[in-house]
Amino acid sequence: MENPAALLRRLNHYCARALEGAASLCQTRAHAEITPEHWLLKLLEQGEGDLTVLGRRYDWDMDAIWQSLLGWLDNQPRSVRSRPQLAQSLNALLKQAWMVASLQGEEHIRSVHLLGALTENPHLVRCDGVWPLLTLSQSQLQRLSPLLDAQSDECPERLQDAEPVLPQGENVTFIGRPVGADTAGIPSGDLPPVLQSA
Repeated sequence: MENPAALLRRLNHYCARALEGAASLCQTRAHAEITPEHWLLKLLEQGEGDLTVLGRRYDWDMDAIWQSLLGWLDNQPRSVRSRPQLAQSLNALLKQAWMVASLQGEEHIRSVHLLGALTENPHLVRCDGVWPLLTLSQSQLQRLSPLLDAQSDECPERLQDAEPVLPQGENVTFIGRPVGADTAGIPSGDLPPVLQSA
């Protein structure tokens, strides 16, 4: 699945909402690209998702991770571009997370799949302060599935009634630009609030 729009539709509601927040944060800070770091920050801010449950289980200093992400983002260059685009590293993370999710028989990407993709591809994240997130192996993450389903807000049963953030059509635009606008053939479409049409 190479089409970024199709990958975005594979995000669960929790991850899609965090990515929408990451896009807004990126635009507010005048950053040219939405990076995995923007997304991780918003995933941590949302509350009781997979990352928070895992952080509590392994006693990670989540505040230190959050502060590291903020500090890293503060040091990113500002751009005169009005609309940020998905960074290559974020596109690669989406592809890898979908691979992790689909190998586990899942229909949607949740943040534990993003974490699994990052542990296998740590070069996709450049903020050194997130290293605790990268310490769990794929097999450890799979064994923790029952814990995540019991405690995480990303449990499929909890998200079942949530309104979809991303439309189900073929056309997806991210902050007024076609997702993957640098790749040919992806037309613009509609997305709510920050993920909106041009």
